[in-house]
Amino acid sequence: MNSPGSPAATPSGKKKPKSTKFGFLRNLWAFSAFVGGYFVGSLGSEGKALQDMVSQVAGGAVPVVNTGDGSDDTSAGRSLSIPSSTSNSVRQGVDLLPWLKDCEKPQSPRTLQEMAAVYKPSKFYAYLHTNFDRFYPQYMEKYRTKHFRMLEIGLDTGQGSLLWEEYFPCAKLVGLEYNVGNTKNEGASKIQTIVGDQGNAEFLKTSFLEQSEGGNFDLIVDDGGHHYEQQRTSYEVLFEKALNPGGLYVMEDIETSYWKKGTGLYGSPVTRGGLAEPATIINQFKQLVDVVNKKFHDNTYTVFGPVDQLVSTVGFGSNVIFLEKKTREHCWNERPYVWPDRLVGPANQQPLDANKGSMIDKFCQGINMYVRDNKNKRHSG
Repeated sequence: MNSPGSPAATPSGKKKPKSTKFGFLRNLWAFSAFVGGYFVGSLGSEGKALQDMVSQVAGGAVPVVNTGDGSDDTSAGRSLSIPSSTSNSVRQGVDLLPWLKDCEKPQSPRTLQEMAAVYKPSKFYAYLHTNFDRFYPQYMEKYRTKHFRMLEIGLDTGQGSLLWEEYFPCAKLVGLEYNVGNTKNEGASKIQTIVGDQGNAEFLKTSFLEQSEGGNFDLIVDDGGHHYEQQRTSYEVLFEKALNPGGLYVMEDIETSYWKKGTGLYGSPVTRGGLAEPATIINQFKQLVDVVNKKFHDNTYTVFGPVDQLVSTVGFGSNVIFLEKKTREHCWNERPYVWPDRLVGPANQQPLDANKGSMIDKFCQGINMYVRDNKNKRHSG
């Protein structure tokens, strides 16, 4: 049986010939790859190493890593080849995080649930409807045997930091905390703690990125103030500027989206709430389902802004949202739909370069900047 998008068969049983337009585009792509290979090859032995790296990045084996300075890099503690690891990050023979180095430290024999029973961080209290340990192993288990950087917004009693330290033995943990009093507990004192307001976009873009060495996080957990403005601002800034490609962004305690407007929360009233209110965190993030499928209705569609174009997947659990950031392997999928005439909406008429100049276009051009910069360094040296 033909799939919904497959070409219909002719009466003779043969498929209709593919459009010559797309055949031309495929030939153009192949020619570009040939020219690019010749250019990189002309750099000699240095070019050979670069060519190997480009092949892996373009093929999705290694995502382009945000260095926090507007450029892209594939270093920062990342492996350029798929490790021969048999760790927890490997499923069915495939390393789910091949760009992260394997952790050489021994793993705790305890599960996340067992650690939660020991440290008792508030994020795992069932009676508070925050027992996220039901969902976290599905998303986070693969990080346990890796070197990576993690940011947690909101440290509370610090027990969560102690738990993460055991759960992720090779993680570089960073905390962002507004309440200075929460920075003096045992958990906070064992990690790098930055004091500041997650709802202040200017602070996040400047002082925070500077203090956190440009971000470069592979995992961000927002357990901060839970106000709409704080959750939105942190997502808009940190997902773009502080989270590495392929990284995971977790937003906890979205229950406040359902609270009554004016309800007190950490000394300030909730500014919006209820299922009928369209502009809540939960209702707006529901629309990200249409963002990740934008090619089928409008290639320029966003909810919060251009940063949405960097989201590869969005998931929901009770009281929590999971967002994964795109890698290089997602860039080929940014091309418009192959059968636009079947669509309803702007995508029906949008050109092949509908995303030109957009945030996702710049993201996908990152490896080209790497090649250009290395060429300039070679000739200037």
